[in-house]
Amino acid sequence: MPPTRFWGSQGEEWGPTDLIAAQALTLVEDAKCPCGCGGWTDECLDPDLQDMWSPHIGTHYRKAALEQAKKDHKAELEEPGTYVYLRDDRLPAPDAG
Repeated sequence: MPPTRFWGSQGEEWGPTDLIAAQALTLVEDAKCPCGCGGWTDECLDPDLQDMWSPHIGTHYRKAALEQAKKDHKAELEEPGTYVYLRDDRLPAPDAG
């Protein structure tokens, strides 16, 4: 799928903009640290920056909601095909018209 489809283009053919966007994404992904920390490789592996990082504990609230739901609905989730999903409660319910 051409990247410009995400920008509203209806075409199925790859054009020059799609190729440039794909190359740019590849460059960004290649610059990320391979350990999965989300940092940039040149910063993560720079010994001059080794004392610049300090660990902190945070809460990922979306993940916490999923984990809690899995605990609360453990028996229901044993049924084949069942899964937990999240709905953004800031939005009106789909049936609220």
